[in-house]
Amino acid sequence: MSGASPDSLIVVSHRRSGTHLALDMLRGNLARAAEEPYRNLDRCLPDHAERRDVAWVTRPGRGLVVFKSHSPGELSAFFSGAGGEAGRVNDLVQRSPVVYVYRDGRDVMVSQYEYEKRFDLTVRAMTFSEYLRSEHRLDPGNVAGAQNRPAYWAQHVVSWLDRPNCIPTAFEDWRTRPEEVVDRVASLSGVRRREEFFDARVVRARGSLRRMIQRVRMRWSSRHTSVEFRRGRSGAWRSEFDGDALELFEAHAGRVMDRLGYAKDRTRQLG
Repeated sequence: MSGASPDSLIVVSHRRSGTHLALDMLRGNLARAAEEPYRNLDRCLPDHAERRDVAWVTRPGRGLVVFKSHSPGELSAFFSGAGGEAGRVNDLVQRSPVVYVYRDGRDVMVSQYEYEKRFDLTVRAMTFSEYLRSEHRLDPGNVAGAQNRPAYWAQHVVSWLDRPNCIPTAFEDWRTRPEEVVDRVASLSGVRRREEFFDARVVRARGSLRRMIQRVRMRWSSRHTSVEFRRGRSGAWRSEFDGDALELFEAHAGRVMDRLGYAKDRTRQLG
């Protein structure tokens, strides 16, 4: 990626992978980051609770406009419900640096399971192993086909990492060395970093309702939209995965874990 500084940057991830942490670090520390809320490309989907048309979401902004999405890399299928304007989304992604945030897939599975149990009675009745085996419901019209949870996670990751304009970043690095990650994104994307100081603030709000209220407030009032994590530490998956769950996850996502560098610890360790 080279040439003139871009006017847009897109943060993409599988759900529960640290999207808002990356958004905050980038919007707080990149020069020309627009003094306006980030824009959610997924609002173009017809079943989104806050749906807006594609032209409104992708309208020109002031300075650098930062977008987010949980879309897999199959953009045309994912945004097909947006109608004839879906091509605008694809054009935006083609011309913009894409910062992909990935996380240990086992921790993603645990976080997603705990999250869905809050509002989905069907998931609440499942054991963790049953949840892993169940069909994902994370994209409109089941774009990726009838896949279980680990298989969908693996496909989501690969569908973005294989794109030439993708800048892969690890959730664990955003937590422990965010300034290095921002510097790397700035270098690869052609966007200059702010020089005054590094803003590493993360909103602290405990409890599901307080987290939701705080996120809404921060979304509309400042650069800071992230909240305190339920656990947020690497390796928390060990408390949920038994041997059967690990075997299933390995069968569907093991190669992607190797590619991401999570290959060193593949046994369940309790305590």
